[in-house]
Amino acid sequence: MEAKGRCAFLNAKFVKAVICSNVRCLSVFVVAATLLFSSVMSAYSAQATLSWDAVYETSVAGYKLHYGKTPGVYTNSVNSGKTTSYTVTDLAEGETYYFASTAYDSEGNQSGYSNEVSKSVPSTTQYSLMIAQNGTGSGTVTGSGINCGSVCTNGYAPGTAVTLTATPASGSSFAGWSGGGCSGTGSCTVTMNASTSITATFNSSAVTYDITATANGSGSITALNNPNVSQGTSGSTTVSIVKVTKAANQQFSITPNSGYKTASVSVDGSVVATNQGSYTYTFSNVAANHTISATFAANPVATYSISSSAGAGGSISPAGSVSVNSGGSQGYTITPASGYKIVGVTVDGVSVGAVSTYIFSNVTANHTILPTFAENSTSSTSITSSSVWQNQSFASQSGVFTASFDMIPNAGNIDGVTVLSAVPAQSFTDGAAIVRFNTTGSIDARNGSSYAADVAVPYTAGSTYHVRMAVNVPNKTYDVYVTPLGGNEIHLASGYAFRTEQATVSVLKNLAVFAGVGSYQMSNFAIAAQVPTTSYSISASAGTGGSISPSALVSVSSGGSKGFTITPNSGYKIADVKVDGTSVGAVSLYNFSNVTSNHTISATFTATTTTSSYAITASAATGGTISPAGTVVVSGGTSKTYTIVPKYRYRIYYVKVDGVSKGAISSYTFSNVAAKHTIQAYFKR
Repeated sequence: MEAKGRCAFLNAKFVKAVICSNVRCLSVFVVAATLLFSSVMSAYSAQATLSWDAVYETSVAGYKLHYGKTPGVYTNSVNSGKTTSYTVTDLAEGETYYFASTAYDSEGNQSGYSNEVSKSVPSTTQYSLMIAQNGTGSGTVTGSGINCGSVCTNGYAPGTAVTLTATPASGSSFAGWSGGGCSGTGSCTVTMNASTSITATFNSSAVTYDITATANGSGSITALNNPNVSQGTSGSTTVSIVKVTKAANQQFSITPNSGYKTASVSVDGSVVATNQGSYTYTFSNVAANHTISATFAANPVATYSISSSAGAGGSISPAGSVSVNSGGSQGYTITPASGYKIVGVTVDGVSVGAVSTYIFSNVTANHTILPTFAENSTSSTSITSSSVWQNQSFASQSGVFTASFDMIPNAGNIDGVTVLSAVPAQSFTDGAAIVRFNTTGSIDARNGSSYAADVAVPYTAGSTYHVRMAVNVPNKTYDVYVTPLGGNEIHLASGYAFRTEQATVSVLKNLAVFAGVGSYQMSNFAIAAQVPTTSYSISASAGTGGSISPSALVSVSSGGSKGFTITPNSGYKIADVKVDGTSVGAVSLYNFSNVTSNHTISATFTATTTTSSYAITASAATGGTISPAGTVVVSGGTSKTYTIVPKYRYRIYYVKVDGVSKGAISSYTFSNVAAKHTIQAYFKR
């Protein structure tokens, strides 16, 4: 091949750059372009190592490497000296670079460019595209890596163009895009130069109806599991407009404020419930507009009666039956008549002593209070017992009365009795009601055929014991109360029968004392008549699903009052309340007033619990999985746990629950589910 006077290629197999000098032409050929990456990735982290054929000519002083981002246009040059390879650093990700080499001599002459080689630098950065859905309808959004419905997030390399298409579900229409530069109702193309969120709005095209819900007063009415509600208020009235799809069901919950009840519930103008606590109502297979309204009223305050009466010798104020609100108080004043004294006051049958005033506090039940009086002086102020029967008459008693007296034994083991009888006693068998100091050192009383004591009351010589005998002649029974000096009254005998030999006696009018062993002094004997209180019973019962309070058998004084509270268990409501077999409705409170006969009250309940279901939608972006994935339906009140697992060389970046980041967690549990949810997992290299 001729070389003198012109340039020639040394190797026809390759396109080579040629240097023309006074001696000859030189050619350079680039033979390799190897792409490397540093271990730490960044936007400018790639390297390219270039090598080329050496030119074996003594006039060659060195080589230069040229590169750029456009074919044939080289914006950067480096001098490699006589080295026939060079590594170019800091190449940008996602770009393509073009390389060529030249040779130069010592005088600065440079050959033409060699053949060109290129190398593309891949991108390791990804941007997240998140699709959200809005509106009253539903549908799917699809695109490269996106099928929302099931996958609503994906990652893309910078500059990637993603075309999104929205498809409405049956009964819905696509209203348009928002975010990410998308608009209108056609397809949308997004160029991923940053993480982007786009919302697709689907509206229901199904037929809907309005249910107008009105709450008047101290309570609320709420549409359950329906977000399509608009609400307004006017004073104490709240009005809600609830959109319901044709043929769907819609449940409403009516809840009174604390201290109130649901007075009435009306649907389309007709009353469907009265006097309820919390209440639910369901419109089924909705095919028209409807109205539902609820009114509320304060719960009635429970009241109780306190009955008082006084026998001969004094008065009590107030007298008769007094009504007292639950938790209230009522005071009483006991006043003896001239020449009389208070000998005792009983409250609900229990002695509280010879008090002149008494206050019932925090009243929560019916009560009775009965004072007794006695003359200040008696025909016999003191009798000392002996082995001879000593008798003294008193006014004939054929009803209910109280005999009271004091006794002082002269030793600790005497045998002495105090007897109430129909005739002057000559032996023990003549006595009807008998109190005894026995030889074992305690006080007892006769109960039919033998002596007994409900409570052991020991006695000591020289001590004073006040005795009160409450006698019911028609019933042939009596109670004995003993008060040691300085001590409290003790109920020693309750409902004891007259001595067997006196079981038919109809009147008592004689006091007798006798001591077979030792002696005792009896003084201050007094008789006081009592007005018996008539009482009636109310039997209360509750069926399965709730309770009534008070329950079982309750005693109420004649003319008194008694309130009952009916309470359903969770998941139940009051079905009906019957009084003496007649329904009074599904009331939560009922009060018997001016009771003059026995009564019954019974409550029944019915279940109201319905199981709601909610959807949880789970998705995972590129780089990992979430389990379970897709949409899972769970029952209301239950829990659901999700597990997030990154793929090889990925890590969990963050997890969003209902659009809120929970950090880089590997599991998440929805507890006591009461609404629909979403959970989305994101990963990063």
